[in-house]
Amino acid sequence: MLKSDWITTEIPTSNIVRTEQQ
Repeated sequence: MLKSDWITTEIPTSNIVRTEQQ
């Protein structure tokens, strides 16, 4: 979940959704 934290602020929502699926 740590990655999701910075991902939310780093990349757009479209990218965060892809990371959550991986």
